Amino acid sequence: MSLDLVRMRLLQPIDWGVFESLVCEVLLNDDLPALRKLGGVADDGAYAVQESFFDSETIETTVVQVTSEVSQSAKFNRTVDRLKETKTEFDRLVVVFRQPVESKVRKLIQASAKQAGFTVDIRDESYLVAQLAKHKTVFQRYFGTTGDQLKALLDEGDPLELASEDTQRAVLASIGTYVCSPARQFV
Repeated sequence: MSLDLVRMRLLQPIDWGVFESLVCEVLLNDDLPALRKLGGVADDGAYAVQESFFDSETIETTVVQVTSEVSQSAKFNRTVDRLKETKTEFDRLVVVFRQPVESKVRKLIQASAKQAGFTVDIRDESYLVAQLAKHKTVFQRYFGTTGDQLKALLDEGDPLELASEDTQRAVLASIGTYVCSPARQFV
């Protein structure tokens, strides 16, 4: 499966509930096989939870938060505040962001989690792209086969037909200029 195709599909609008289900299925297929969905509009900061038993006395609770919110640090802080407010006990927080997370933001979130006494596992677009490319059946269930997508793409009208005649001429002139002189710098 092409990583570019997966990335392109993730960038397109997607229903929030569908996106949450997609992420849950990705996590189930990756490293959280006992994940239980809790989410909803008022999820108390936890979209899903997994309890791992290591021996008769040790339990590790992992809480998952899924978000498309762009202000990643603020979303993390609100999630932690909400988990504290609802007295949700957890050892590990997995936050799945739809967008890429910059290293500066990642370090800030990790430092906050360490100070608060829990582990944070930050996953973002690159994680989702890699997992969906690896698990083709999950990708196809949510986005269709490559053939379905190609057919939908080809069934759309030609964008140049919708453009004005002046825009069509400008696009064709730009392409012609580039073809005749590809080394030339365009501003």
